[in-house]
Amino acid sequence: MILERSRKGANDTAMLQIITANRLTDGRIVYRKAPGVWVGDIASAARCTTKEEAAAAMDSAKVDFAANLVVEIEAIEVKDGPGGLTAVTNRDRIRVAGGPTILVSAPPAGTAINSEQDDVSI
Repeated sequence: MILERSRKGANDTAMLQIITANRLTDGRIVYRKAPGVWVGDIASAARCTTKEEAAAAMDSAKVDFAANLVVEIEAIEVKDGPGGLTAVTNRDRIRVAGGPTILVSAPPAGTAINSEQDDVSI
């Protein structure tokens, strides 16, 4: 799937975007560094400063999609600050942080589960 979201507003002139996707082999979030090169570190992502650069990067990413390297391709808006690149939207900040927003606990691997003790009757 290829997503093409765009935000229209006052900040259209100062746009900074990167291309993100999920790696097909393991589902990890990756960022486009160059044609055919996807990295897990947002700081290494190629920056697009114009709509034309973002469109060209998306076209290149679509080739990687067709080659089954990545899925869920999209351009996301970022800002560059003292700490590096930061995603603008909450959704994308959660993705960069490795999401999800709800932690699920599970017993450590190899832990025996006592079905009588762990049973909860309703």
